[in-house]
Amino acid sequence: MMVNFALSGRRHCDYVSTGAALAAARDHSVVDVEAGRYFESTVRVRANNVTLRAVGGEVVLDLAGIEVGAGGVLQQQGKLQVSVRAFLADGVRLASGASWLQLGSATISAGQAGHDRDFSLNNGVLVEANASWHQTGPLTVLAHGSIGVFLSLGGRWEQSGPASLTIVGQGDSQSRGTS
Repeated sequence: MMVNFALSGRRHCDYVSTGAALAAARDHSVVDVEAGRYFESTVRVRANNVTLRAVGGEVVLDLAGIEVGAGGVLQQQGKLQVSVRAFLADGVRLASGASWLQLGSATISAGQAGHDRDFSLNNGVLVEANASWHQTGPLTVLAHGSIGVFLSLGGRWEQSGPASLTIVGQGDSQSRGTS
């Protein structure tokens, strides 16, 4: 599978991973990702107004999280799934001053489901101070022995799309929240 990277609508070059394409992105870049499952380390976005577009179906980032760095802005279009199981990893982390504009549907899974641990200190979504998540598409957060959404003091979550949170922890049958 290839990841196509375009700058201001022009095709620029191809990358073999989503992480490499997003790391190379500059302001106002568009990163087209073919539908499929990608196994890689944390994907980092540092540029402003980068569009991550799922093409031809769902894009699954497995064993990796997405981190939008300070001052970075990520616009997500299409269907995206992020799954992290590593101890102390975040599914999506918005650093202070970062923004995520979620236009497509997103599913974020965090935790150690099926492992010996019942507690993992993962966050499905971590929004740090002065960061913002603008959710207009459907969002599902699944957390096993971890925190579904952690909103730091001064962090903002602007929700106009449906959201579903499922958190399972030690001794819990299931805690659910929907808004």
